[in-house]
Amino acid sequence: METRSIFSKLLAGMKCSYCSCDFDENSIRIMRFDDGLHVIRVKCEECGKSFGIAYLGLTEEELEKSYQEVKKKNTKPITIDDVLDAHNYIKNLDENWKEFMRGNGG
Repeated sequence: METRSIFSKLLAGMKCSYCSCDFDENSIRIMRFDDGLHVIRVKCEECGKSFGIAYLGLTEEELEKSYQEVKKKNTKPITIDDVLDAHNYIKNLDENWKEFMRGNGG
């Protein structure tokens, strides 16, 4: 499956936080694609607001597997509390944050 299409499916159901419009495949632009690093820009087609997303430590095969796992589950939409929890977790990481990445003995 094409990388852009995978990202599109992973972002399915997500909306712009400014105008609440849905993102689609046209909203996604792959900015950088290196071994284990995907940087994408998601731009709202309605209001023009841009968002940046980086996926670290994922090969294209792992990205596809991640999509297939998400597809199998009946997942709930991400809530504001989920976002705040993730923000607080990331904010409180110390200088040894790389230990938590896959493949680094973490």
